[in-house]
Amino acid sequence: MKAMLMKRNVSLVASMTLAMMAWPCAARGDEPQAPSARTEPVEKAQPAPGGINGRFAVTGGYGRIFSIPFYGVGVGAELGSDVTRSVGIYGGLYYERARTEYGLPINFGTLGITVEGIFDRLRLGAGIHGTYFGLIRISNDSDLDKLGIGLHFTLSVDIIHSREFNLYIGVRPQFDILGKAKPLTAQLALGIRF
Repeated sequence: MKAMLMKRNVSLVASMTLAMMAWPCAARGDEPQAPSARTEPVEKAQPAPGGINGRFAVTGGYGRIFSIPFYGVGVGAELGSDVTRSVGIYGGLYYERARTEYGLPINFGTLGITVEGIFDRLRLGAGIHGTYFGLIRISNDSDLDKLGIGLHFTLSVDIIHSREFNLYIGVRPQFDILGKAKPLTAQLALGIRF
């Protein structure tokens, strides 16, 4: 009986010794390592490129047509994608309700596409659009409607940046050709990208 207990103790000690010798090797491959004194900087989480994103903004704008200034407020909505971490492509619709300094109402809308360079929280873009410009004449209660094309530029900065959404401020100057009329406008935007 004593010999059997001795044999059992020897085999238990041998098993424990082998396990202790094998454990550091297994820990190197499978177990999490203790943090080292030097740690690498953690990159901030950015959404992976691809997928459909949306943007919605409220805008305030200023423009001139035939040297007559007009001011207005509007909205914009866009759909698109950040096709890489440094390039985004969006298509969207902007509408602004404005008034001239003489009180004439204006409906002003664009439908276009924008290509943006993405530099962390800063986005810089350019695009083309179709334009609708409607001046409502009060004297004979009719509209002066014009369709045209234009170029626009965008500059925006994310002021709140998260995985779910980004709150941004931006400017959008644009130049339109509406026959003889060539309005130059600029919009200040506060928007959300999701």
